[in-house]
Amino acid sequence: MAHNARRINLLNTTMKSKKEKEEEQQAVWEARFKKRYNDQRRREHEDSLKFFQKMVIKGEDLEQNLYNSVRNAEYTRQKQEQSVRRIKQNLSELKQKNAQKIKSEMAESFKQEQEMEQQLIREKAVLDKVS
Repeated sequence: MAHNARRINLLNTTMKSKKEKEEEQQAVWEARFKKRYNDQRRREHEDSLKFFQKMVIKGEDLEQNLYNSVRNAEYTRQKQEQSVRRIKQNLSELKQKNAQKIKSEMAESFKQEQEMEQQLIREKAVLDKVS
């Protein structure tokens, strides 16, 4: 019986030792798994962060381009508006100048006609005296 007790004791200590070794190995594996899992999760989060940073930068670039486009369109519109005002002003001045020129030429033409009629009357009068 002592022999069996010793054998059972030896078997128990061996099993206990084996169990402790397996638990230690299990703890090492769990620690490795957790480390790898956490590293993987960290890399995934970093990749997501980089992706969203790129998206934000693209959005900011797009916003800047859109702002520049709107600013340029507004500048072009203002230039066109100024050009239209200048042409309108020039047209108005030209109309006034032409109206003045026409008025002056009409007055000159009327004066010439009057002079011609007076000359005609004088010449007729001379003709009437002669005949």
